[in-house]
Amino acid sequence: MTVPASLNYKEIDVLLTELALPGCRIQEIAQPRPEYLVFELFGRKQRFNLLMVCKPGYCRMHRFSGELGKGGKPQRFVSFLRAHVRNGYIQDAHQIDGERIVNIEVVSGSETVLLWLRLWSAAPNLIVTDKQGTILDAMFRRPARGEISGGHFSLQTALAKKKSSPQKEYRVRDFPGQGDLNARVETYFSAIERNENLEKLKAALRNRLTQMENRLLLKLENIKTRSIYTADYEHYKEAGDLIMGALHSLHKGEKNLHIADYYHGNTPIDIPLKTELSPTENAEEYYRKYKKAKQEYLRLQTDQADTEQELEHIRARLSDVLTGDDPQKLRELMKKTKGTSRAKKNINSPGLRFISNGFTIIVGRSSKENELLLRKKMRGNDYWLHCRDYPGSYVFIKSIRGKSIPLETLLDAGNLALAYSKARSSDKINVYYTQVKYLKKIKGGKPGLVIPTQEKNLFISKDSARLKRLRDSLKLDIEN
Repeated sequence: MTVPASLNYKEIDVLLTELALPGCRIQEIAQPRPEYLVFELFGRKQRFNLLMVCKPGYCRMHRFSGELGKGGKPQRFVSFLRAHVRNGYIQDAHQIDGERIVNIEVVSGSETVLLWLRLWSAAPNLIVTDKQGTILDAMFRRPARGEISGGHFSLQTALAKKKSSPQKEYRVRDFPGQGDLNARVETYFSAIERNENLEKLKAALRNRLTQMENRLLLKLENIKTRSIYTADYEHYKEAGDLIMGALHSLHKGEKNLHIADYYHGNTPIDIPLKTELSPTENAEEYYRKYKKAKQEYLRLQTDQADTEQELEHIRARLSDVLTGDDPQKLRELMKKTKGTSRAKKNINSPGLRFISNGFTIIVGRSSKENELLLRKKMRGNDYWLHCRDYPGSYVFIKSIRGKSIPLETLLDAGNLALAYSKARSSDKINVYYTQVKYLKKIKGGKPGLVIPTQEKNLFISKDSARLKRLRDSLKLDIEN
């Protein structure tokens, strides 16, 4: 972006004439940014704010229609000015001929101080001296230039240090907008700084979201790598079956079983055995490994789906940042992306988690946990189940992009809804379900209280074997 030229001396002359500063009382002083200073002034006919900016490329002074910005702890220079010039009167205000240095004389009680506002882009500053030129303080203390408290300010010395440049003919620019030059200069610079701040905000957001995207891509790569090692979980079950089929020829203490693998064309294989275990115990060990590896693989599949969904969400936000031009919405997005570091995340996820055909089923154990799951963990396409006419837990099925939830998973979730409700002693129950996006929160209702819309019914018969399988998967999940 092109940096605007600071005000030239002819523009400063016009601005000072319009402001008519002599006779104004300094009511209040604020410093909204390090390079910005605002005086609240009472003139003969009006009350207005005066903005002075000592920022390279933006050096200026003009009437200011924005807020004074009094909040927060005052900075050093503001505290000094409030002690020395607040409630004082501006005796005189003029520009040094052709030099972009404005001298403002302020009388406060018996004290007279001089404010030297230097609007040079290369070395802007506001220096406060007494009538003898002793520096009382400065907006920016610069020891190399002698601009420190107790130093001496000499206009002739300051001008002598100014780097000579070819003479240039200046004119008052035709700033766009309406009103006098003060109003048009404010509009011009405000628009430029607003666009610059917007670009800075977008750049910061892009950087943060890109970092989050890269972390998710790395996580996804790790998940896929781990999935490769757990995908062949069936071979543990096959090994257990082959051991069970050869029990008649095996004895405790043998190191391996040499056998024809009828799962793979009767190819001869060697199955390692633990000598301290009996043949049956060795088979059970392989079955246990099978269950654990399968559980791990299914969990990784769920993690992969969740990560891909989160990655898609981050990329959608990145797209919003690239096309967005509303600073308020971008600031809100910035707030939402804060506090997402791994160190700040709660390691213990709410709810009981079960695995069913690669889908994750989550059961809330209390109204607070139901509320937390609804607000923080569930997305619109996830499914919600609950026993009709009975109090109980909310049951959720995490959706997987591109996959429909199979009937067996719905029956698993329905049985969990029955088991974790007041209807648990019933053999049959009506469970209704819908997607989370069709849940309507009751205004003023208890935590987690919702009304489903577009719901469907699922008639559930209690299935003890199904519940045992699901609870075994919960036990394995805890062990892993």
